[in-house]
Amino acid sequence: MANKTKITETRTPAFVPTDRREAVLWDSAAPWLGLRARVNGRKTWIGHRRCNGSVVKRTLGTLDALTVEDARHAARTLLAETQAKRAPTTVRMFASAFLADCAKRWKPATRRSHAGGMDRCILPTFGDRRIDAVTAKDVRNRFDDLSGTSAGSANRKLAVLSSMMNHAEVLGLRREDSNPCRGLRRREDRSEARSARRRGSYWTALPKLRQGNGCSPASVRTGHWA
Repeated sequence: MANKTKITETRTPAFVPTDRREAVLWDSAAPWLGLRARVNGRKTWIGHRRCNGSVVKRTLGTLDALTVEDARHAARTLLAETQAKRAPTTVRMFASAFLADCAKRWKPATRRSHAGGMDRCILPTFGDRRIDAVTAKDVRNRFDDLSGTSAGSANRKLAVLSSMMNHAEVLGLRREDSNPCRGLRRREDRSEARSARRRGSYWTALPKLRQGNGCSPASVRTGHWA
């Protein structure tokens, strides 16, 4: 869905399609409400919602028949109806669909890593929870515990869960902008920090060592040179 803006009574008359047969102005004040304008001058309010993985579209009325506030009320009613019809989906039920949908954009090693993190951490913790019921507090508590043993592993699994929740929003299984992982800070991985410091020390010392001893980079790393 395109970027949204708050629709007002003064903006609706000026909204017209430019280089296409029709254009839609999406409202930021009401979920999934749009004003569709066609080249013949006809303008209608439309509702656009995902429910159980399918797109629900409905014409709510013409611009002449509904004010902006009337259209917003109709869009909220559509949202409530689709949410009531939505079948409960658990994290475990959604996991396989998420991995299958996103597999094409991942490398084989990434797919294996994500599937392993899902099986070892995410599903044992959240598997039986509804996908739309996982909260930021749930996620923070779990990954606080996991970070105590391996911050790097916790960060990778948090990234997988965040991607999963974003995908659930796209399919209409969670409210828009409700990702419970959003805003959680990645934990510092001390082993990675130590490795970075060692790499920094090596590259800082290399020019001086080579200048003074005529040794190769491999000799500096191993500490053996003629």
